[in-house]
Amino acid sequence: MDADPLDQTELTILGHCVEDYCGSGELLWALQRLVPSLSNRAVLVRRGVSIIAKLLGAGFIAVYVRSPDPAVPYAPAEGDVDTLAVAIERDHLVSPDDAPKQTYWFAATPSGVSMYFAQRPQPDA
Repeated sequence: MDADPLDQTELTILGHCVEDYCGSGELLWALQRLVPSLSNRAVLVRRGVSIIAKLLGAGFIAVYVRSPDPAVPYAPAEGDVDTLAVAIERDHLVSPDDAPKQTYWFAATPSGVSMYFAQRPQPDA
């Protein structure tokens, strides 16, 4: 797959998904820490959703929902990238005074893990 290189912010968000399942709220919190100038909630959410949509569209992350089955805690979410992006944005903008919902969870796909380690800065030997 020939994908555009990720910028540092996108790569860092992907890194969170490589490490573990991350809720949408966690990814937005990470984005706010990376780019403190995104202090306006609507701008922060839209930027976060655009990063999530880019990573989903490229096949670098997969989206899940909590499963009621304790043996399988996460189940693949249904819907295309645009539908999921709208739902995620709505989750985080409808009640900004309440704690953000974590309806959707993300994990890196094998191609996402490969991309992350291929683009991650290598330490000097």
